[in-house]
Amino acid sequence: KKANILYMDSRLPNKSQGSGYGRSFDNLSMLAKLGHRITATKIEEKVSKGWCDVKCRKRLLKLGIEVVYSDWYNLAELRAGFYDIVIVSRPSTFKTIHGLLRSLYEKYPFSLIYD
Repeated sequence: KKANILYMDSRLPNKSQGSGYGRSFDNLSMLAKLGHRITATKIEEKVSKGWCDVKCRKRLLKLGIEVVYSDWYNLAELRAGFYDIVIVSRPSTFKTIHGLLRSLYEKYPFSLIYD
């Protein structure tokens, strides 16, 4: 079964920005190539657009990964029940979104992967 996956990190995964974000990009790439439907969003509000530039966004879109820049909180609430799997990367990200994920899980269970 192909899954609907929500990927949440402090910043969008950019292969050319540090080893951790490159690793995240590679993980999402593998999942996308297996046919899973992925939405990637960032938690940090003050990330420069240069972090994930046009080349970065094109790489993600070419893989079929939906990139959402809008408010992550609203995204999670509006699509509650849609995602089968939520992947959360980094301790700071998990700390920020833990409460929301807990309340959504009670109504719409999903598998949570902490990376």
